[in-house]
Amino acid sequence: MNSPVVLHIDSGRSFRGGQRQISLLLDRIAQYGIASILAVPSDSPVLDKLPAIDKITLSTTSLFRKLFLGELKNIIDYRGVDIIHAHDSEAHTIGIALKKAFPKIKLVVSRRVVFPPSGQFSAIFKYRRHVDKYVAVSEASAEVLKSIGVKHDTIVVIHSALDIDAILAIEKFSSRGNDFVTRYPKLVLSAGALTEEKDYSTAIKAFHRASLNHPDAGMMILGDGPLKTKLQNLIDHLQAPNILLAGHVEPMTPLMKCAHLFVLSSRSEGLNNSVTEAAVCGVPSIVSNVGGLPEIIMHSQNGFLCEPGDVDSFAQAIDTLLSDESLQRKMALNASDSVRKFDISELCQKTAELYNSLLA
Repeated sequence: MNSPVVLHIDSGRSFRGGQRQISLLLDRIAQYGIASILAVPSDSPVLDKLPAIDKITLSTTSLFRKLFLGELKNIIDYRGVDIIHAHDSEAHTIGIALKKAFPKIKLVVSRRVVFPPSGQFSAIFKYRRHVDKYVAVSEASAEVLKSIGVKHDTIVVIHSALDIDAILAIEKFSSRGNDFVTRYPKLVLSAGALTEEKDYSTAIKAFHRASLNHPDAGMMILGDGPLKTKLQNLIDHLQAPNILLAGHVEPMTPLMKCAHLFVLSSRSEGLNNSVTEAAVCGVPSIVSNVGGLPEIIMHSQNGFLCEPGDVDSFAQAIDTLLSDESLQRKMALNASDSVRKFDISELCQKTAELYNSLLA
């Protein structure tokens, strides 16, 4: 059998978790006998991450991406594409349109979220038909697909992944020259887009409350987004100079290796690469008991699970870990021992096996 040729489509125009996974996957999967073509908007940050991959640039306008499919059809025909792998909802829509033009092509769709699609029409037409295989990033994401009537045998769980060896090789951040890290040596990190579903207000309030017992503790939030001004106003209202909105930091691994703990108070998560990275770095996490997060964090073993929005529970967990160095060390060891299944080699191998099974 010839090597499968896979057309990867993603409509994202920022570098978030999904784009990070595409970059990791396409950077390695050729080693497993898979040929890849990438189709993304012309301003996608993924383009610079994968200079050696064959690419098609799409319009930066959503409507145009969905209406003008000529170039994608030409590349499918010219390169003999076997599989379309759609990495988000809009790419899923484009993939269905292309499959109608090329009925023999296989369609794979990644599902990274844990909320159901809106509307009965979408559930029936878009999700229950046309797709040959869904790749759910967590068991929680898979359960959502099953709940809307997707056939169980069309769903495979392949966890989001990290390059664990590369993370372990990165040097720890030097606090010299960084006033914030020097002033607050007990560093608490959080990371992600500043959006409603991340519910950073809970983490901020909880840390502020816990830090009253720990004047040497500081919280650094890595990420940007539409709620930056609102969250800064909350920090100012709390009069909390020990909480810093640090903006987007790439890579965040050097800072992660300085952290005492990681906090994520999301109301919804398919999985979360930052929590996984914290575990790789031996940093215990305090996270919401939602979505795929319990697949990474085992309560009281490598971190704590708190109910979403429960400021008291988060504050108590933060205070406990900042107060008990022995418990923190124990959880740190447990964290680093628990994450090998999230390595990039697992993602590539399982994805390659999926592609080959579709063409067998």
